[in-house]
Amino acid sequence: MKTGKRYMLCVLAGMAWTLAAGTAAFPQAAKKEIQIIKTEHLGALTDWKSDDQAFKGSPQGLAIHGRTAVLMRDGGQVNLIDLKKKKVVSVYKADMGRAHCNNAGFGKEKVKGGLLPLLYVTECYGQRRCFVLDVRKDSARVVQEIYYEDPAYKGPLDWCVDPEEGFIYAYGGPLAGRFLKKFRLPALADSDADGKVTFTDEDVLETVTFQDVRVPQGSMVRKGLAVIPQGCPPLERNLHFIDMATQEKLLVMDLSDFDIEPEGIDRKGNWIYLSFFSKDKEVNTNLYRIKIKVR
Repeated sequence: MKTGKRYMLCVLAGMAWTLAAGTAAFPQAAKKEIQIIKTEHLGALTDWKSDDQAFKGSPQGLAIHGRTAVLMRDGGQVNLIDLKKKKVVSVYKADMGRAHCNNAGFGKEKVKGGLLPLLYVTECYGQRRCFVLDVRKDSARVVQEIYYEDPAYKGPLDWCVDPEEGFIYAYGGPLAGRFLKKFRLPALADSDADGKVTFTDEDVLETVTFQDVRVPQGSMVRKGLAVIPQGCPPLERNLHFIDMATQEKLLVMDLSDFDIEPEGIDRKGNWIYLSFFSKDKEVNTNLYRIKIKVR
C-alpha cells in the first residue's frame, strides 16, 4: 500500500470531488410530465348497435385489444365492439352472478382456440373477486377466479392488469389512503382444483398509495403510470395520473365537460380510452379517447 504524502493528498482530493459532484455523479431520475394532446368523442353505442340488440345495466369496465373493445355492464352483460367499423358486434350475458363489472382489462394468455386474450373483470362487491373470462363472439365463460384476502380492508375492490409487465393490481382503500397493491399475474395453470387463485399479504410485491380520489371508478396501470378516473355528479369528475415509481400525482384532468360519469378505462399506445355513462338515457353510453404524451 502506498502511504506517501503526495498519494494521500490525491486520495483526499478525489474524495472531495466525489462529495461535491453529488447528484452529478449519481443523477436522479427525471420527473415524468403528462401532456394532453387532444380529446375525441368516438361515438354513442346506441348509434352503433342493431335494432335487435338491447343494452341492460349501466356501462362499466372497458377493455381494448387491437380494433376490438369489450364494454362490460353492471350485472354482467358483454358488449363486443368493432372500433374500426363503429359497430356493436354482439350483446350477451356472461355467467358471473350479479357482478358490478366496474373494471375490465385484457391479459396476454389465451385459451386454445380463443378469440381474444383472457379478460379480467372486477366483481367489486360481494366476494370482491376478479373473474377471468374467455370471451367469444356470442358467449363468455369464467376460466379462473382471483381473490385477495385482506384482513384490514373489507370495502369494494377493483382489479386491473398490466399485461406487458405481467402484473395484476388490487385497487381499494378509504378516501384518506387509496391503494394499488401489486401481484404477479397468475397463469391459468396456477389455479387450484376449483379454478381459484387466492392472494394474501405475503404475495404483495409493492403498494402504491394516494389520496383525494372520491367515488372511485375504473383503474389502469401501464408503463409505470396509473390512470384513475373518479367521480359522479354533483361531485367533481377527474382523471388522476400517478407515477408508480415515485407515488407522485403528476396531473389531475377535469372531465366535467365530457359526460355525466366516467366508468371504464384502457390504454392503446398513447391513447386513453374511456366509457361514460351518459346524461341522455337514450344514448346511455359514450366512448371518448384522450391522446397523451409522457415525457
